[in-house]
Amino acid sequence: MDAMPLNGSRSDDPRRLRELIHKASSFASAYDLTSVMVGMSGVEGDLMFPEMVDYVGSALRIDDGIFRLTRERVIFFLADADRQRAEEIMERLLVGFRERHAPYITDMHRCEVLAEPVDSMIDPLSELIGGLSISARLPQVELAVADNAVALVFRVLDPPTDDDAALLSEFGKQHDVRIYLQPRGLDSVTLLYPESVSEPLYYELPEFDIRIAFDAVGFVQVNSEINRRMVSRAIELLNPGPDDRVLDMYCGIGNFSLPLARHAGTVLGVEGDAMLVQAATENAALNGIENASFRQVDLSGIDGSESWLKEGWDQILLDPARSGAQEIVNHVEKYGAKRIVYVSCHPGTLARDAGTLVNEKGYKCEAAGIIDMFPHTAHVESIAVFNK
Repeated sequence: MDAMPLNGSRSDDPRRLRELIHKASSFASAYDLTSVMVGMSGVEGDLMFPEMVDYVGSALRIDDGIFRLTRERVIFFLADADRQRAEEIMERLLVGFRERHAPYITDMHRCEVLAEPVDSMIDPLSELIGGLSISARLPQVELAVADNAVALVFRVLDPPTDDDAALLSEFGKQHDVRIYLQPRGLDSVTLLYPESVSEPLYYELPEFDIRIAFDAVGFVQVNSEINRRMVSRAIELLNPGPDDRVLDMYCGIGNFSLPLARHAGTVLGVEGDAMLVQAATENAALNGIENASFRQVDLSGIDGSESWLKEGWDQILLDPARSGAQEIVNHVEKYGAKRIVYVSCHPGTLARDAGTLVNEKGYKCEAAGIIDMFPHTAHVESIAVFNK
């Protein structure tokens, strides 16, 4: 049986895999076989080889037929291999979402729950990535849909060539999107196309006359319309007055803090990430808000003795990560707040913390409900109101 070694050149993958699958299928057909075993090896120490194995398993749905001999040597058992299907997949690099509880990328051509215009951009993206010399070194594309622009952030493990950069820029021009490159961590993100922009990405909360700027890789809620309704509902439930002092814990870039400042006397936003605190401060200035300030604090380590917690707070808004706000509610009696609105992306941790507030801290759960922030998924945002 013929062998087709992979020489380890990064530009060979995954296009030479298409050739390998084609040869394996032809071999099976020539000898009237219904299955075939294909061996594949990579250069010792090649960090990309396991990813290429996962890619083949994802593309052909043969995960149960992969035999990993060593890190760089595997055997694929292809039962009833379909050459046409294999060639189609290897020709078209898969672009889509990872499947739940699996390493697969769903083969898809559009996404109905994505905002326009990226809902129909999957095939053009696939074609673009397939034409790049660094296609095997580009594991992820992150997107951000703002009110004023669309941004695509390409995670590149190797620098793009001049030809690659030209293709990426042309894609940005053709589809009217901003193109960013991320070679390392979040602080390495740089704009490729256009060469400069006149304003940052932003979204607006028209009810409160608020504009919130954010980075292409910054955290914002994925559903802008539902976010507007959620912010409006949370502030309606909290119902701050002009003399109220409001503490916004896990404030991020000011999604709740800044609208709250339109109604409350004083707002303090608290967040653990210094970059988010800086962004929130800049957003307050952008909107001419002077009664909101922001503080960087590791909220997982507070014990209730912090001086800023004892400044007399009338109301608290909590919007924690999935792990919840257990550290906050454990000491909530020291804050003096009579009313709490808790927004949660994990109903389980909200239920846990609600139990502490009601059973141990003397609060009453006045109302609770869900917000369908993520349509067609099992995930929801939850919101609850507690008072004394």
